[in-house]
Amino acid sequence: MANQYILTHDLGTSGDKAVLFDLEMNVIHHEKITYPIHYPEEGWVEQEPEDFWNAVKNSTKKIISKAKINKEDIIAISFSCQMNCTIPINQEGKPLMRCISWLDARASIVTRKFTKGLIKIAGFGLRKLLMFIKVTGGAPGVNGKDPISHIIWIKEHEPEIYKKTFKFLSVKDFIIYRCTKNAVTSRDLGHTSWMMDSNPEKFVWSDKILKKFEIDMEKLPEIRRSVEKAGGLTKDAAELLGLVEGIPVFVGSGDLTSAAIGSGAILDNQPIICLGTSDWVAAHTS
Repeated sequence: MANQYILTHDLGTSGDKAVLFDLEMNVIHHEKITYPIHYPEEGWVEQEPEDFWNAVKNSTKKIISKAKINKEDIIAISFSCQMNCTIPINQEGKPLMRCISWLDARASIVTRKFTKGLIKIAGFGLRKLLMFIKVTGGAPGVNGKDPISHIIWIKEHEPEIYKKTFKFLSVKDFIIYRCTKNAVTSRDLGHTSWMMDSNPEKFVWSDKILKKFEIDMEKLPEIRRSVEKAGGLTKDAAELLGLVEGIPVFVGSGDLTSAAIGSGAILDNQPIICLGTSDWVAAHTS
């Protein structure tokens, strides 16, 4: 039987890291293509969505060429990405503005408005904090660096962009849409958007939170499990990537979620330390 491979991309803050694995999870080849970060105003941090797409196209072609494999032998594609970024797109998949980065703090004023209250805990109005915790298991930061804050900021400050938006997507979900024409996201990114009901029997967008902050549910992608198929690679995407039409593209997950699983820290009280553009210490608890 011919060799078969899985193509993976991790779209981080500084660049796309593409890795080709065989079915025994041996690394066959890897490539990294960097892209810039833009700082148009104080507190604003943006990236060009087309830079993400170009990096995926170029790294994919390099891997196929340098690994000397047949494109027909790639049987699956999956993505991970920097978390808590927001890209509004139209139905054709065209970005309506630059990606708002997880480093961006422009929405802090908006966030302080929607988190205000007479009794505050860590800057958060108690009643609203309890609502978020009950529904999502946590709450957005008051620094405005979460997708819910990004979307509210766009609605208030760029109302025409909000009206024209077909879907608000994360970095990997933008690439998945380019690959499949399906707007989906993973549960972990749904959770850290602070708009998802994290009840294990639900994992759906929260009507309560969306109505509270007047966010249209139809502008959000479908939530699926990370291991589910997002769709097949379209003919147009296959031609641009140098791949074969119909390859299954999987939903994938955020980078920190992927790192935790990859590290083996999956049992209770096993910690993971993740060093990147930001540093994290996390542990699964029962």
